[in-house]
Amino acid sequence: MLLSVRDLEAGYGGAHVLRGVSLDVAPGEIVLLLGANGAGKTTTLRAISGVVAARAGSITFDGRLFSGPPEARAARGLGHVPEGRGILAGLTVAENLDLGTVLRKDGAAAVAADRANLLELFPMLKPRLKESAAALSGGQQQMLALARALLARPRLVMLDEPSFGLAPSVVDELLGLVQRLRTEGTTFLMVEQHAAALAIADRAYVLAGGRTVLEAPAAELAGDDRLVRAYLGAH
Repeated sequence: MLLSVRDLEAGYGGAHVLRGVSLDVAPGEIVLLLGANGAGKTTTLRAISGVVAARAGSITFDGRLFSGPPEARAARGLGHVPEGRGILAGLTVAENLDLGTVLRKDGAAAVAADRANLLELFPMLKPRLKESAAALSGGQQQMLALARALLARPRLVMLDEPSFGLAPSVVDELLGLVQRLRTEGTTFLMVEQHAAALAIADRAYVLAGGRTVLEAPAAELAGDDRLVRAYLGAH
């Protein structure tokens, strides 16, 4: 497995949010993390990336203990696009992209090549490189956040509700990009509340009360209207 989480516990101050989350992500998979509001989905991603300290349990990445600050985990191949996208609105589009390269050690030529390839993959960003990131639409900002994460050459990208607030056509475009990137070797762990995500995912985990309560193939969950309505809503 690329990522393995076992009996993870974490929280904020006196609040105990995660009480036993376990999940696996194999190389080349798209795995969804589902659950009602407050189930612990965002906290799970934050604990994996080191933004929130784990209180118990274990996280391994490529067979080795995964610990240390977020930048150390990013250097090992983890990308994290947080809820709300996390772009820096006061910087230009180009400057935001540059932030994705700060941990790269493979030279300017390789970075430039990756940047050019990504601008072909995200053509909506190409004519707006000199503009403020704040001037982008919500969908364009989400594409920018994903492109920035990919510039670090991650082995696993975690996306926290990437479709939130986006028009259906933009959601379809975004999920299509995720599917294409998977075929090119990127692995994804996604928190997603849009039912269309089940069509591109391999497996899904359901959280409730800070615990993993169900693991199933995404196609199986997509066929269960009760689960879709309970954990994704009626989209």
